[in-house]
Amino acid sequence: MTPVSIVMTVYNRERYLGAAIESVLAQTYPNFELIIWDDGSTDNSLNIARSYAKLDSRITALAAEHRGVSYSLMAAIRQSAFPYFGCVDSDDLLAPKALAETVPILDANPQLGVVYTNYLTIDENDCVGGEGELCKIPYSPEQLLVDPIVFHFRLIRRSAYNSCGGVDPKFGNAADYELCLRLSEVTEIRKLNKPLYYYRIHQQSVSRQRRAEQILLCRTAVEQALQRRGLAGKLELGVELISQFRLRQKPAERQLDNIKFAGDRPNSSSSNFSASSPIFLLGAERSGTTLLRLMLTAHPAICIPPESLFFVALESKYGTVSNLLTQIEEFLNDLYNNNFHRFGEWNVDPQLLLNNLKARQQLSYTQAVETVYQTYRQQFDPTASIWGDKNPWG
Repeated sequence: MTPVSIVMTVYNRERYLGAAIESVLAQTYPNFELIIWDDGSTDNSLNIARSYAKLDSRITALAAEHRGVSYSLMAAIRQSAFPYFGCVDSDDLLAPKALAETVPILDANPQLGVVYTNYLTIDENDCVGGEGELCKIPYSPEQLLVDPIVFHFRLIRRSAYNSCGGVDPKFGNAADYELCLRLSEVTEIRKLNKPLYYYRIHQQSVSRQRRAEQILLCRTAVEQALQRRGLAGKLELGVELISQFRLRQKPAERQLDNIKFAGDRPNSSSSNFSASSPIFLLGAERSGTTLLRLMLTAHPAICIPPESLFFVALESKYGTVSNLLTQIEEFLNDLYNNNFHRFGEWNVDPQLLLNNLKARQQLSYTQAVETVYQTYRQQFDPTASIWGDKNPWG
């Protein structure tokens, strides 16, 4: 069994760190070391790492002053010892067979310097959202110039890593992508089409908090790759940014003090809405329709029941199931009680939808979508000023 180093850098991730470490310890491939590099955390992360190190001799917990993610990654890799290494983010999870599936590929193919897998997205509560978008894109060195497809989980041959020069810390939170570009220029890379990593999406993730900086660093990485590959004279890099909008207050003489929105309900707080407070719309990592929906839902007088939550959550699991009745009640109770508290503010009757769904002797996904739409029409038509309507069947 070829020994493997797993590298994990951490900065203030006490909420997720224990689970990340447990996922490494749960590997069916036992011949590994885990290097945990704490980047000057101010929470309990270092204590968590050290407590695990006391329990398992394969774990080493190291502490340093805060230098940032790229420096921490470079330093942690230097501390690792084995011929292959992989990185696990401290808020993510490694599937139990990740090492067992990837190590034999490098063992059997000495010309390969990297093998990487597909990944599943998870949220803050470990709910799985499906395979990530990058999983759909086949690998090629050319495609890597425009898509960061060599994503998690990556198992890297140390000799290839050394050949390309290793992590360059000046690339900050784009250092792993820049590293993969250089790796693709010195070694072969292979994709394993199995989801063996759980990539967590949450508001505190570095990729979300510093997205604009990451885009600029990725652009620099690609431009340098074009230079190294002798393509800079033939290809020009264009960057299409995901829009980030901010609406700010106009000068005083142009304030919209008397604005009234179509659909305002009597005595709602929006009746007194003015531009005295700015509106911020951050991001736009969704379709235009979904973006508009989120903007409207934020307005206190506009009621857009979140049937999309219902549709999306059910389709991924139950889109081909002929009868959803056994799953529907638990899902709706969770939606009403936990996931969308504004139902209470809008006086939505959860029992009405549940009764309408259960009235069918058999409930397919298509029937469920239609029933949700018709039920909301039934409940809101008598009371609401309806100025927008989207029929999924029309």
